[in-house]
Amino acid sequence: MPTRISELPVLNLLCLIPAVWEKDKIRNWGYHRTPGFNKPARMDIIVFRNPLDRNQLLTKRIIGLPGDTLTIRRDKIYINGKVIKDIARKK
Repeated sequence: MPTRISELPVLNLLCLIPAVWEKDKIRNWGYHRTPGFNKPARMDIIVFRNPLDRNQLLTKRIIGLPGDTLTIRRDKIYINGKVIKDIARKK
């Protein structure tokens, strides 16, 4: 969730007003997450903050779940011994 007005699309145009920009620099709504609607599943795409740089967002695809065995051999990804053709890297 956004923490300031400047992070909201369209409303961030208000920050072109110097008085709004000055207040927005000191205002912080704090960190809030929206609750999940269902549990993460294989091939879902997730977005999260980089633990080393909290200002950077990372986007990843889930390929392994708890209990899965992942192997990468010859540019193919195997999950529990079965090759996954959808996400194998192409040359």
